[in-house]
Parts: sequence; C-alpha cells; structure tokens
Amino acid sequence: MTILHQLGQQIYNPSETGFLMVRHLANQFGKDLIRQFRELPELKDTAIIALGGFGRREMCPNSDVDILILVPDNMDKEKLETGVKNLLYPMWQNGLKIGHAVRTLGEAREALVSDVETLMTCLDSRFLDGNPDLAAKFDKLIDDFLQSNKNQKFLYELVVNYNTNVANYGGSVNLLEPNVKKSPGTLRDVHFLGWAYLLISEGQRLFTRRSSDDETQTERVFLRLFKQGLIDETQYRHVFEATDFMLKTRFALHLVDERSTDQLGFPQQPKVAEMLGYKGELSKEICEALMKKFYLHARKIFRLSKTFVQQIEELCRPPVSDLDEQLDGGFAIRNNRIHWGRSSYESAITEEFVKAPYLQMMAFYFQAEYGFRFSDVLRGAIIQSYELITEEFQANPRAVHLFRKIMLAPHASYALKNMLELGVLNRFIPEYGNLVGLYQRNAYHSYTADYHTLVAIERLEMSKTRFPPVYRVWREVLERPELLSLSILFHDIGKGFDIANHSIVGMDVTQQVMSRWGFNQEEIDLVCFMVEQHLTMEQMAFRRNYHDPDTLQSFIDLFPDVEYLDVLFCLTYSDLSAVNPNVWTEWKGMMLDELYRITRRTITSVTVTTSAKILQESKHAKVAELTRHETDPQVLAHIKEFDIHTDYWLTFKPEEIAKHAGFRQNTNEFEVEVTPFDGYLEITIICDDRDGLLYKLCGIISSLDTSIFDARVFTSPAGLCIDRFRVFPVTDGMPDTEILRQQAIERLQSVLIQNQPVEPLVDRFRKKWKRKFKSSAVFVPEITWEFSGDVVILDIYAPDTLGLMYKITRTFSELKLPIHHAKIATRVDGVNDTFYINRLLFGEDASVVNATARLKEAIQSFVETGT
Repeated sequence: MTILHQLGQQIYNPSETGFLMVRHLANQFGKDLIRQFRELPELKDTAIIALGGFGRREMCPNSDVDILILVPDNMDKEKLETGVKNLLYPMWQNGLKIGHAVRTLGEAREALVSDVETLMTCLDSRFLDGNPDLAAKFDKLIDDFLQSNKNQKFLYELVVNYNTNVANYGGSVNLLEPNVKKSPGTLRDVHFLGWAYLLISEGQRLFTRRSSDDETQTERVFLRLFKQGLIDETQYRHVFEATDFMLKTRFALHLVDERSTDQLGFPQQPKVAEMLGYKGELSKEICEALMKKFYLHARKIFRLSKTFVQQIEELCRPPVSDLDEQLDGGFAIRNNRIHWGRSSYESAITEEFVKAPYLQMMAFYFQAEYGFRFSDVLRGAIIQSYELITEEFQANPRAVHLFRKIMLAPHASYALKNMLELGVLNRFIPEYGNLVGLYQRNAYHSYTADYHTLVAIERLEMSKTRFPPVYRVWREVLERPELLSLSILFHDIGKGFDIANHSIVGMDVTQQVMSRWGFNQEEIDLVCFMVEQHLTMEQMAFRRNYHDPDTLQSFIDLFPDVEYLDVLFCLTYSDLSAVNPNVWTEWKGMMLDELYRITRRTITSVTVTTSAKILQESKHAKVAELTRHETDPQVLAHIKEFDIHTDYWLTFKPEEIAKHAGFRQNTNEFEVEVTPFDGYLEITIICDDRDGLLYKLCGIISSLDTSIFDARVFTSPAGLCIDRFRVFPVTDGMPDTEILRQQAIERLQSVLIQNQPVEPLVDRFRKKWKRKFKSSAVFVPEITWEFSGDVVILDIYAPDTLGLMYKITRTFSELKLPIHHAKIATRVDGVNDTFYINRLLFGEDASVVNATARLKEAIQSFVETGT
C-alpha cells in the first residue's frame, strides 16, 4: 500500500465533499514531497512543479504523480542525476507511479508547443518549491504562449483530442461500466472545460499558481466561467455538484480497488456504493441508486462540455461555404449547422417556440434529415424550452407527424440521441422516461436501456455494410418501414415498468402511445407483436435446432403473415447487434439469415405449407445435386447412411458431403479439416463412434488453444460420426490452419487410437490461459429443460470458463446420455448452451431432474475449482 493510499484512507469521509478530499490529499502529499525536496542539496537551484491532477489539487489515493523539475542551463549533470534519483527512488520503492520530466526553460518551451497533450499537462502546472525565479519564468512561458497566435491551432487540436477520447470511451454517458475519469460526462470533460477556458481567455491564467490551498483548479474554473457569463447560475450549480460527485466516486473507487483504476465495473459498484453511503437490502438496489445518480450527473457535465466543443469548433473552423439554405419554419443551414434563420438570440428563438412549440420537433426533423448539428444558439434555446413539451404537445398532430417523419429519416438515430440528451425525447414520450438511465446490471449489455434502444436504430441504419440481408429487407421489401422503426423504439419500453415481464407490459405501453398518436389498430397490433416476440427469433436461431421440422413449424405458426416475419428479422438484428460490440458475429448472421429464408419460403410458398416439406425439399435438392452425376457406390452408400439426418444436409454443402463420403475409401482412422472464416475457424472431424467421443473431441479442440462456440453432432446408424465445431482462437490473431490440423491429428491419434487420457491436455490448456481469460462473471449455473417430440432440450446458462464445453460433454458421457445435437452460444456474461438428448434415455421425469442436478453440480465445481 502506497503512502498516497494510506493518506487517502485517513482523509476519506463519506460526509465530506469530493473537492475537499482530493484537495486535502494533494496538499498533504505535496507537503511531504516538498520536505523531501528540501533535504536534497543537489536540487537547491531547481524548481519542482506539480502537473496533471497533482497540479490541479485533484488527487485520488492511487493517482499517478506527475512532476516537472526545472533546472538552470548550466547545472552540473552528475549532481542533477544524483538529486533526481534521491528524490524519486523512495517514491518508486513505495509503489507510487511517478511521471516526471527534467527540463531547462528552453526545453520546457519546446515541449510546451510540441503537442496538445504536453500543453494540457503544462496548463495544469503548479509551483511547489525551489527556485522561484525559474518557476516565474516557466509561468511566463505559458502566459506568453496563451497570448500568442498559436492558441487557435491548439484549441482546435484540443477539440479533436476531446472528440477522440469520447469515441474511444464508448461515445455515450450511458455505459454500464463507465470510466469515471475518461468516459463521456466524467472528469476528462471537466478538465477540457478548464483547458479550453485558458486558451480562449488568452493568458488570464489566474488559477493554482496564485490561488490558496483551499481551492482546486476546477473550482476556480467554474467560478470564472460563471462570473464571465459563460455559464449561468443553474449550469454552475449543476456542473459543480456533478464534478464533486465524480471526484468523490473516483476517490472511493481507488480505495475499494486498492490500485490505480478508474473503471467503475460491476465488481466495484456495490463496494463503492456502500462507501458512499447508499443503503439497501440488496446489492442490486444500492448499485442501481449509485448508477442512477452517476448518469444524472454525467449528462449535466456532458451537455455543458459538448456545448463548449461546438462553440470552439465554430470559432476555429473556417466557413464551409457561403451558401445559406433556407428551410421551412424559419430554419436554415449554414456551414453545416442547423440555425434559426430569423434571429441569433436564444431569447428570441424561445419566444417563437412558445408561440409554436411544434417548431422544436421540426428542428429535430431537419437534424434527422440532414445529419447536421444545431448551432449553439439553437441548441441553447431548445434546452431552455423543453418544458413547453406538455401533455397537449405529446398528442399534437403536427408534432406527431414530424416525429413520424424523424423515424423514417436517414439520420433518425442521430436526432433521437440528441432528443434524449437534451431531455426532449422523454418529455415527448413520458413512458420512455422510465427507461432513461435504467441500469441493466449484467456484462451482456453495454448501455443503459434508453441508449441501447437508440443504438439499435443506429445499427439498422448501418446494416447496408454490416449485415446487407437486413438492409435489403428494410429498404426493398418492407412496405411500412415506419412500423419497424417504432418496433425498435418500443421493444424494451416495458423495462421501465417491469423488467421481468417487460415484453408483456411493453405491449400495453405501446398500445397507449400509438393510440395517442393516431395509428390504427392493425398497425398497433403488428408493433405490439414485435414487442412481445422481440427475443423469439434470436432464441430460435441460436438456441434451438430449427432444422427439426416440429421446432421450425412452431416458429412459423407465430406469424399472421410474411410482413410480421420481415419486421421481426430486422428487429432481431438491430436489437442483438446493439447489445454489446462483441455480441454480433458473422456466424450469428449466417444462422439468423438461414432461419429467416427457410421460414419466409414456407410462409410465401403456394404449394408447400409445412416446414417439414420445406426442409425435405432443401434436403432433396442437395441429394439430387450430389447424385446427378455420381455413380460411386461409396458416395451413394454415404447418402443412404445419413438419410435420417435432415439437418446434416442443411448444415453441409454438397461438395463437403462428397468429401465425407470419401472417408470410407481410405484407411485413416479419422479425418480432420480446418477451414478459416472471418474471425473464427471450422473444425470438422470424421471418425467411428466410441464411448465418450464427444467430450474427448471437445478436450482435444480446447487444447488447440481454441474456444468452442458452436457444435453440430451427426452420427449415422452404422456408427460414423461427423462433428463440426466452430471455434474462436484463444490467442491473438488467427493460427496457421495446416499447423493446427497437424496438431489435431497428433492429439486425436494419442487419445482415440492409443487410448491416452484427454485430461492432461485440458489441464495444460487451462493452466496456460487461466490468468488471461478469467470468467467475466461468477454466478450459480442455471439449467432448464423441456420435452420436444422425441427429445429433451436442456438449456445451460453458466459462467464462461475455459474448457467448459469439455466438462459438460464429459458429464453427459458419465451419465450415459449421448448428445443428439448441441448449440453453443457464448455471451459476454457467460455461455448459454443447448443440448438435445434422446427422450427415451431418461425414462421418468425424475431422471431428468436428477441429471440436471448432477450437471449443475459438476459445472459449479468446474467453474470454482477447475475440477
């Protein structure tokens, strides 16, 4: 534990402000550092300058310590090195992270103008001790620079740096596991305000150098922004309270995590909430209370920082063109900004909004149509006028008509995000207000419920390049695309009222809102269907064997007509791809598209009315293609041997099936094929069946430094197994497929032919990667089961652990339950695997219960101990 951490523990008090604690810690640490500095005669002629958070007097218990040592031009180098070493070495030994620079004034001048990062560090500088003349000259360097004509260049680079940081940290204040220092709406935004003000004020640098120990630089920035009229009293109060919350939260987070971390992750949230004094019987309750307050404050900071960014961009960026495009309602486009064309004063625009409140909605319509930002004045007027959106406005035909046009516009998601940020969306749709800042405590989601919905609309807009099959349906097939947009907007709206039953509750809410907007009942019924069934197609595609006729038919029977299927297909993609950047994959797209095409073909067919016939037709088409010119008796025998497996014919291409048939013609005991795809590999293994085959194959595949995410298992009556696995490489980058194939052959030879145990291979694999790949969540596994025809379907939800597929399949083997079919779905927060077992193997229902209990016990032990 560092001295900084120890001081932080002594200082922390939940009843004190964040500003007080970070300031006190910086002052206390500064006194200790000054005392050490004064004990070093070698540094007598130098000056020590605090930088970064230390310079701003905003230190947390595990902050980095940034300092600058200014030295005279003619200082003895050996003496200097000795002094610097004696100053820094004790702090390094104590575990402190010291960022330091040793420079002459000339070197400091060069560094100051070298890049915006160095500039930001220097703007936060504060003289601690030593040679006052050197420190004064350093301050003058900064003041001279601030008054130079280079300001505008660096001001623009500062904005670029800010925008890059926002993009790198999620682009939204609505992240479920935010970084309290760098995510949008947190401390980096506050620092940006200070840096921007210094550059704009051209040298009026009246902060830490001349201020007392009783204020941070940020407090001083806010006060001067207010006094100079750059923010009003409400903004001043809001940003002050929000920043104090962020500082206090970061201080507590450092104490909880005992290391330099700013990620307010799921494991840290309950501990931080408890330290901050939140009360509740359940951990979930206090986390929700903490994060609700976090989002409230982050929005206030983000709104103000974005306003400043826009002002600076308009200040720095030369006019794009001299062309003014006049729009309806008094709006205009100038320099790629949407303006109110009749006035440049917020008060005048607000007066127009009072006369005709629907003009606010018109502004967002133009934003959705053109994708441009509002001018700073127009943006300010909207912020000041959102209370004009009353119950009467919510049902105003002109406002509703404009909102419906927004939903169909090319930049709808951009306009909706701005409506959310400025507080307009939840005023216009009060029912949506319950979603705002709704915390979803699981690693599967990245965003709060309100923002996830708008990201889903954005993903639909991006589908042309990300998933063309959906884009084609959306743009070329759907006759009423507005109903798709509304389905996405409302699909999670029930979560604001009842998360557990959000689909059912969401239907009632959707009925209420769409009725208010004047939609007819047939249109409302379609959107309500989407709200109720928005998870169904995902579950069918990724957790069920839709090649089974009965399973597919149950899905087909849901749809009144083909339009319902078309909309649900697009909604499913939009929802799933917006959950988390890591959730949507190429193989999921392939399965979703295949399910859609098979289902649509059945619904639209004029001659074939059942899924069984459609699946049989697909199978017969492949058989016909394969046998058209085929006379080889081995191939014909193979076709007959696998005739019982309709899904086998739908899984593999005719040329792949022809290769499988050739297995009988060679003397090899097994065949292995490795095929690379975008981001994953397919490994197909052909061999004769034997006891425990599947778990042994899973163990071998894991030992190849891969993680299984999909498995298809096919066994003929004659005992030939053709198993296909889709895997992700555990290592960075894609492995050489031929090397991987040879490794697989060697290990198959060892385990299947020489009867060597597979366990050592799995153990080595787990030991090799367990530190790098820890489970993202630890929870009690859940297993559910249901009967479906002649199979029992078991759904297993468990923490994602290396080698888990091996453990599950081994347990099935020990229970004498051969797996008929498997679907492996790796989520961010765990795995959701589905296994099909022959129903006759269970007998009574009680044996299913016993088997699931045994599985659950085995999985739990494997997750916790690896055995």
